[in-house]
Amino acid sequence: ISLILTRNRASMLGLLLSAIFFVFYFLPFKKSARFLLALALVAAFSAFIFFVAPELRSLLSRFYIWQGALSLFSTNPLFGFGPETFSIVFQKVANPTLFSLEDYSQIADRAHNEYLDILLNQGLFGLSVYLTAIISTFSLLLKKKASPYLVAALISILVSIFFSFSLAVHWLILFTIIALALNQNVKFYLIKIKQKFSTTILVLIISVAAIANILFISRAFVADMYLDSGMEILLKESDKSGVDALEKAAELHQFQGEIYLRLAQTYLVFSEFPLAEEKLSKYGKFTNYDFKYYYFMGLTKRAEGDSVSAQKYFLEAGHLAPTNPLILQAM
Repeated sequence: ISLILTRNRASMLGLLLSAIFFVFYFLPFKKSARFLLALALVAAFSAFIFFVAPELRSLLSRFYIWQGALSLFSTNPLFGFGPETFSIVFQKVANPTLFSLEDYSQIADRAHNEYLDILLNQGLFGLSVYLTAIISTFSLLLKKKASPYLVAALISILVSIFFSFSLAVHWLILFTIIALALNQNVKFYLIKIKQKFSTTILVLIISVAAIANILFISRAFVADMYLDSGMEILLKESDKSGVDALEKAAELHQFQGEIYLRLAQTYLVFSEFPLAEEKLSKYGKFTNYDFKYYYFMGLTKRAEGDSVSAQKYFLEAGHLAPTNPLILQAM
């Protein structure tokens, strides 16, 4: 049901390949029966994909993103560019055709391939550590003939993240599989912890941290609701009550830069230029002043009649994202 509702084709493909592996490796059928069953799965999957996803825009976008990502690899092959830096380095080499497939004002912040993400962010060192853990887990599962469902689940995740990137649920399932594989192959010893004052303090600290984390996530969730409702009001009615919803979202989730960008764009439309600049300044702090900051700052300055400052911002945006047609047009 989740796959149908989300139309996540990467997860659908992972499910298909894990099902084929399950059929060939674990089911006690004759080879001919296994082949026919696998063929039926492929046919059903192909028909479903054709029905759910009749266009290939998403796949083409991925190919252009992968192409740009691979071109960056040789710059820092050993240790990569660092965590969460993909959007900063990729915007300089993005294929212009990619912008015709996606929103001109957006830039990919992930390679939409977990292995490429790790390769660019942590380099060959990080990818080798990741693959070693995966291969070791596979070896442990197959060595002891672990539950076929665990093997199928691991295959499904690894295929899915080839066309996407890991979310919290992927890591949760992956580490659960690793823990179960270790439990079947490694002898663990239980250590009894005596009740001491230091133990009580440690439990209290962990509990407070867990509660704080839950409260933070809850505020972020509510902020997203305000953001969605605010944008819906603005798009359908162009009513300023939508701005109030966006401001409430920013108040609840002060560390989400995208909310400030939405507010800046909204204030720019309503010709409230000082507020637009204020929100853009906050957005820039959270995004290390990416090309969108400079581009929308340029639009704001141009709307104010300051063409000299506008051109300076556009030039900086062009330096960061030289292939973006939107910036080239503004310049």
